[in-house]
Amino acid sequence: MKVDVIIAKGAKKEAKVDLPKEIFGQEVNENLLRQAVRVYTFNQRQGNVKVKTRSEVAGSGRKIWRQKGTGRARHGHRYSNIFVGGGVTHGPMPRDWSRQLPKKMKRKALLCALSAQFAAKSVFVVDGLSNIEPKTKEYAAVLSKKLGVNLDKEKVLIVNNKIEENLRLGVRNLPNIKTAVVAKLNAYQVLYYSKIFFTKEALAELIKLAK
Repeated sequence: MKVDVIIAKGAKKEAKVDLPKEIFGQEVNENLLRQAVRVYTFNQRQGNVKVKTRSEVAGSGRKIWRQKGTGRARHGHRYSNIFVGGGVTHGPMPRDWSRQLPKKMKRKALLCALSAQFAAKSVFVVDGLSNIEPKTKEYAAVLSKKLGVNLDKEKVLIVNNKIEENLRLGVRNLPNIKTAVVAKLNAYQVLYYSKIFFTKEALAELIKLAK
């Protein structure tokens, strides 16, 4: 499973790199991927939405009008749930939405996601990205001309082995381009982006972590 190494900038010659079948050639388990994505999205929820019940609305508890003789229905205070400005019945309350996925399942889901993206020809290896001047214009030119990225339509993830300041500064103003560290990569990220570029260092780190 060899792929070309795209040279972003520099005098290096074009080369090929071998992608391990154990990482990029796994049988895709769709049920596991669905579960991993569900757990990830649940864990993004803050769960801090809150409405007030009738007992929590500030104001007088005086009876809104007398019990008899008005021709209207009998009521208690005006902060009942049927009045505007009153409390809410069965409204949302703070809750913990977090879910857990076993480590082995997380790892397997990541490998399945990488294999699915590789099968879709969305995984690439690039070299020399950190050698570019940290300017949005420079990175935009390399991404569109050298790497063939449509900056307006394609969502791209660049995976490195560590936080590179040049890379971070160069792409931070490009809304569809994001960076990630290989040690924190997850199945949701891999599936979300239409193209994934691994630096050579990130690929070596991924192979080491997958063993």
